[in-house]
Amino acid sequence: MKHTNIAAVLGWESPEDLSEGLHLQPEEAATIDKKLGEQAANETAAADLAAANEKVTKLEGELATANTNLQTANDRVTELEAENKKLGAESSGKGTTLTTTEDEATKESGNKKVTLNSPEHPLNVLAARKVAAGKVKK
Repeated sequence: MKHTNIAAVLGWESPEDLSEGLHLQPEEAATIDKKLGEQAANETAAADLAAANEKVTKLEGELATANTNLQTANDRVTELEAENKKLGAESSGKGTTLTTTEDEATKESGNKKVTLNSPEHPLNVLAARKVAAGKVKK
């Protein structure tokens, strides 16, 4: 029998004489058409599955890289937290003295110290002139 695949699709059990050609009933042709359509769909599904598997493999690699980066960042955070705790327990020394408009030493010596919040500071004098000239609005 020449067309064994067709015979299998149609469920023919005994070989027919095909010397005069293959004669199909409409329902047999429909069965063959249906099987060919299923085969094409299966091939498309297999190609889609292969593409999806490649994408999954790529995403798994990206996830592993992201997890490694996350672990590195978490380790760094732990280091910084330990350093912060250590530095927070240490004394900062004498600290910083803030200068006010009138410092105690200035009162005693009689010298007037000009600071940023003083109206006599050069920047404040310049700003007052600009406001008075109308170049800058209050």
